[in-house]
Amino acid sequence: MPARPVLPTELRRPLGLVAVFAGLTVIRLAATYRAGDQLASWDGKAMPLEGFEPPWRTFALVVDFLGEPVGVVLVLAAVCGAALLLRRPRVAKLSAGSTWPPAPPPPAGIGPYPASAGPAVAPDFNP
Repeated sequence: MPARPVLPTELRRPLGLVAVFAGLTVIRLAATYRAGDQLASWDGKAMPLEGFEPPWRTFALVVDFLGEPVGVVLVLAAVCGAALLLRRPRVAKLSAGSTWPPAPPPPAGIGPYPASAGPAVAPDFNP
């Protein structure tokens, strides 16, 4: 008996579109950071957006926390737990396996890091 597909058929097309837009966003960010530490043309327009009031600031802090190591562990535990409760062990294995090994830091001078200072990475994570 073949295994059930991970995604139902009716969700494949909408999530595929989301994946395409996410890929385009990554490409746009890569093109933005390719210039190094120079400001892009739209950075000046985004500067006035820094003074968010409490409801949006709280949301932004929660999203920021979920990107930190402890937040990622909590999200991963929730996703794996939900997948196991729904009897989807393949999804749990895929979500747990997609987090290891961690990506190496970019070389100095590539991305948002200036060429003189490397990325701020804990010493025990350096290869």
